[in-house]
Amino acid sequence: MHTLIHTGSCRFQTPAQAQKAAVFLSHITSDPDRAYLGLWEIFINAIEHGNLGISYSEKNEMLQSNNFEELICTRLLAIEYEKRHVCVDFSIREDDVFFDIKDEGAGFNWHPYLMIDSEILLQKNGRGIAVAQTMSFDEIVYLGNGNHVQCTIRCRAD
Repeated sequence: MHTLIHTGSCRFQTPAQAQKAAVFLSHITSDPDRAYLGLWEIFINAIEHGNLGISYSEKNEMLQSNNFEELICTRLLAIEYEKRHVCVDFSIREDDVFFDIKDEGAGFNWHPYLMIDSEILLQKNGRGIAVAQTMSFDEIVYLGNGNHVQCTIRCRAD
């Protein structure tokens, strides 16, 4: 059983807001640099692929043509996406920090993205989940259809 010290929540819509949330929330952990990387990856995936419905192939194509930022801006203003948020609940516990992250998208098959393979290394996108799992979080669990993820970072001794 984890001894609960503090809880809180935040929500955001845009990559700029996600970046600020990742910076802030990373500082409630014992290793902010490690936490920031994972939080940013999960948050930006929740916005781009979850709330804005941008597919892996669509993102790859737009990155190749240098039109990805324009696509994000267009989607953020579109009626079907403009009210969607990413919601983050967090719990600071005696021995770890727990994040519960949900987006309002349809979800996705997250299984293929847990490991980085040689083919994905050559792409401009598709590594975020594996990076978050291997470099940031001690535990990462996707729930339901993939638009709900729980991540844990254990406290490190100083």
